[in-house]
Parts: sequence; C-alpha cells; structure tokens
Amino acid sequence: MCGIVGLIGFDSKLGPEPIGTMNHTLRHRGPDDEGYLAVDTQGQHIKIVPLRGNDSASKSEPLLDRFTGGANLYLGHRRLAILDLSVAGHQPMQHGDSLWIVYNGEIYNYVELRQELRAVGYEFNTGTDTEVILAAYDRWGEECVTHFNGDWAFCILDIKRRSLFLSRDRYGVKPLYFFRTDAHFAFASEIKAILSLSFVPKLLNREKAFQYLALFCGDHTEDTLFDGIYQLMPGQSMKVDIRTRKTHIWRHYTLSYCEELGEYDDRRAVAYAADVRDLLFDAVRLRLRADVPVGTCLSGGLDSSAIVAITAKILGTDVNAHMQKTFTASFPGESIDESRFARVVADSVGAVGHVICPSREGYWRDLPVLLYHQDEPFGGPSIYAQWEVMHEASRHVKVMLDGQGGDEVFAGYRDYRVSFLANLYAQRRICPLLTELWYTMKHARGIRSAIAEIKPLPAFVLGNFWKQRIYCIRYRQELEQAQRIYGLYGQRELDDLDRMFSANVNELLFYYMTVYSLPHLLRGEDRNSMAHSIETRVPFVDHRLVDYVFSLPGVYKIRHGCTKWLLRLAVQDLLPSEVVRRTDKIGFATPRWASRQEEWNAWMQLSLFPQEAAGL
Repeated sequence: MCGIVGLIGFDSKLGPEPIGTMNHTLRHRGPDDEGYLAVDTQGQHIKIVPLRGNDSASKSEPLLDRFTGGANLYLGHRRLAILDLSVAGHQPMQHGDSLWIVYNGEIYNYVELRQELRAVGYEFNTGTDTEVILAAYDRWGEECVTHFNGDWAFCILDIKRRSLFLSRDRYGVKPLYFFRTDAHFAFASEIKAILSLSFVPKLLNREKAFQYLALFCGDHTEDTLFDGIYQLMPGQSMKVDIRTRKTHIWRHYTLSYCEELGEYDDRRAVAYAADVRDLLFDAVRLRLRADVPVGTCLSGGLDSSAIVAITAKILGTDVNAHMQKTFTASFPGESIDESRFARVVADSVGAVGHVICPSREGYWRDLPVLLYHQDEPFGGPSIYAQWEVMHEASRHVKVMLDGQGGDEVFAGYRDYRVSFLANLYAQRRICPLLTELWYTMKHARGIRSAIAEIKPLPAFVLGNFWKQRIYCIRYRQELEQAQRIYGLYGQRELDDLDRMFSANVNELLFYYMTVYSLPHLLRGEDRNSMAHSIETRVPFVDHRLVDYVFSLPGVYKIRHGCTKWLLRLAVQDLLPSEVVRRTDKIGFATPRWASRQEEWNAWMQLSLFPQEAAGL
C-alpha cells in the first residue's frame, strides 16, 4: 500500500512545488521511497522527465526541487515496500515507451497473472505486482481490472492516447480522490493532499454534513465533506483526456444479490458452507503473500478469530513461516471487553498475542492527529481503538490481516436479524417466524435485551412513510441539530430509509455493504493503518467470496436466531466452541468517550488549520 498523487494544468505549465507538497502530505503512506514524473504534453513531442525526492531509494535521477524545465502534468508516488523490496519496485514505473503508473494497493493474484502473461510473450524484470498491472493494461486495455483479485487505486499515463486511466477496486478498500476545473485536474490517495493546492477552496459540503449528522452516512456517495472534492467510487474507473479535458467515469464492477428468501435445506447449507470455507481459505492464502512480516487483528469476535485460525492452518504448512502475531484492543473492567475470547483463540492456534489498552485520556490527547489523518469525521471512538492497535502493530509487522467485511457479507448485525424476521412476516411464513422469534428472545440477555432486539421490527415491516416517521422520532435530536446548524432538512435523503430498513435481508446486506457500513469502516481502517505505515488486507471482501455469498437465498444467512450462520458452519471445527457459539454480538466496540457532535466540532476546528492543530 502506498500514496499516489497527480496534477494536470490544462492551460499552462506548472512548477514542481505543488506536486512535491502534495506528495509530502502522504509521506506516512510510503516512507520507503519517493518518485515523480514531469511530463510536457503541450508541444508536438511529449517530453518526460523522471525525478526523485529526498526519500528516493535511487539517487540517479534529478531532484524534484531543482527541476526547471516546466511541465503541465506531474505524477507522484510514496512507496511502502511490501513485494520486491529492492529499488526495482520504484514508481512511477514504466512499461515500454508509452505507459507509466503510480499505484496504491495489492493485486493478490499477481503470480497467476504473471504466468498467464508470460505465456503470451510478456517479460518481467521485478517481483512486484505493479509491473503485472502495466502488462495487463497493455494486453487487455481498460478491461484489465476485471482480471484482478485485489485492492487497488492507480493511475496509468498512456502517452499514445494522451490520457490518464484511473481505477479503484471493487469495494473501495483503497481510496482515490479527485478535483477538477476547466484549468486543473488533481487526484490523490487522501483529501489533505488535494487541499494543499492553492487553487482548491476549503468549503463545507452542507448536504453531506447533514447526511453525516442526521443519517450517520459519510462515504456513500462521490461527494466528500469538502465541496468540489470527490471520490472515485468503489468499482469505478475514470479516463481523463489530456487534450480535450474531458473526463469519463464508468463502473467496471457491480455487486448483485439474490432477492429470494428461499427454503432452508440442511444439505444445501452444508454444501454452501463448504464452498465458503474453500473461498475464505484461498482469500487468506493470497493475502499472506508478502516479503515482509504479516500480523493479524484479533478482536475476539467470530470474523477476526476465523482469519487467525485459517492463517494458522496455512502457516502450519509452511516450514519457513514465523509464528503468527495477533493484536487485540482491551478495555479492562468494561462489559464490552472481548480480550478473554481473543486470548482463547490466540492460545488455541499458538499465536503470540499483543494486547493494547486504549484510554479516554489517550483518545482526547490524540484526537487532533487522529482527525487529521482521517480527513473527515468518523463514527465514534472505535476508530481510536483501531488506531492504537495499528500503532502497536507497526513495531512488529508491516502487513495486517483484518476481519472487516465479515458482518456485511455474512449478516452479523442485529438489524439483519430484525430484517430476517420482517422478511418471514412479509411472506407470511408464520411457523418459521415464531421459531426465529423464540430463538431471538432465548439468546437475549434478560427481558430488556429481548425487547431491545425486536424493538426496531415495526420500522422494517411498515411502509416507507412510517419508516420516515419512526426515524424522525427516534433521531429527533440529531435531525433538529442538523437543521439548526445548516438550515437544511434532508427530506430527499430520508427517502433512502426504505433500503436502510429493508424487509429483504439480502437487500439490507447489499445496502450495508455498498452504502451505510462497509465504505465507512474501510476508510477508517485505511487511514489508521497508513498513518502508521501499515498495510491492511481484508479477506472477507475477496470478490469471489462476496459474489458467492450474495448469490445465496436469504434464509441461509440467519438460523435459529444466530447471525453469520454459513460462516459458523464453515469454521466450527477451527475455533473453540465458546467463540463459534457466541450470540452476544459486540462488534469492535469501545466506551463512549465523546458524542458525535463533540467529534464534529473538533473536526470543524481542525479542518481550518489541519497541520497546526495536529501538531505536525
């Protein structure tokens, strides 16, 4: 994982200072190497000059700050070396006479793709996946991304076509932001790099602010909280024509889902679980490919525990593998503390467990720098717990596997269980409905917990009009606050509640996967890990696994009040029974050290003077 930046001046040449400043803001994403490309496309013949910075591993190129030739297009790169740690992995990387790339991410099936491309005549000089991307683009053009199994955000400069080809992975694991006017086009891995440009205004996107405060959504559209700065959405690609200034965005991947609830069958469930197991094992196997130490996040929940157990099985067959290292956040004395489950899992697989204890004092002390790295507000202090985990992990490893996406793929949240009940009710399956209600109440801890479990049911059963009324009552304070501050009432945004409270469990999974939950979680994880120069990998969002599970009927997602039914079946022999059979879903929870409004106010102050406020 790395940091990438780019800048075009359509009307005039630009000096090297802006691209240097942009790249410097991303140094944390890639402290191992630094590289630039200056391109003049305005003459009859294109002029290309590779340049270096102070952190460049190679000293053979001219320094960026001494470049006086002038250019109207620049590319910049910060490298976190994961594959082929030699200087051969330096970027921007060239292929032939006409292709250059800056790239952030990992293509996990690069070994197989390299073999396929070699079979048709391509030669490779490095052990990187970057070189494979360039060859794949040369071979298949813009369709190359359909061959990738991985997480990516890259820009390929195609000299022959005088264009930029930018692309982002299917689920948005890696970020890519851009800004465009008639005079300029800029892109970067993080918003702060774009904000460093003098011609980019710092203006609040008021509609996005309302969505964040009132609807708890932050990463679900191309808009950001900075007016005029956009993100390339997950599964999208973009082409920028340098001559005509036209940009074209299209979707190279679209997630689909089975709309049927289906009829449960034990034999089919076992077969589906076996397929899930095979796909998950292969997803983890591919994500263990690295030339640096790899560790694993371990919360104590089912998702991260499954990753740890599968990793142990795979490493157990590798005589050269080191003992697995796990990293856990603990809150001693709190009811949400899951560290005892994490210890049980780590001990069961023989892993070396590292426990971190985030505190309220640390949260408020580190909040300015945390907000600076996140770029936009986040959902709560769990982000800080993850921050502390990554900080400790950076002392031991350079790559971390994590369980993000497990809840969104396998139905792990309470709302999925309520949606499943509503799904049964909508189809008038009374006996299964009563059975699921019984088990839901049985798994609850006491009467209050049982009532809390089924309390949201009316919002899922009733029509959209009543969903809006219920939402307005439940979140009256948040809505009033957003209206008072911004003079807005997002009735148009409230129309989306029909999907947020869908009576089709697979539709709700799709919504959480693409809109409400996963995009926000992935953004937080990317910034937290990269702030500490750590690459994170998320096996649960391997597209083969996601596509398969989303193709299955909804009845196989929850069974007898147990969420993640297929995942439990798939890994039940790998984990201690007390972990597999847990029904007290906690998630990556933390004590409530601040309100959403307090964090919003802190972000508003920080956004005016980000580096000064963060002490950077």
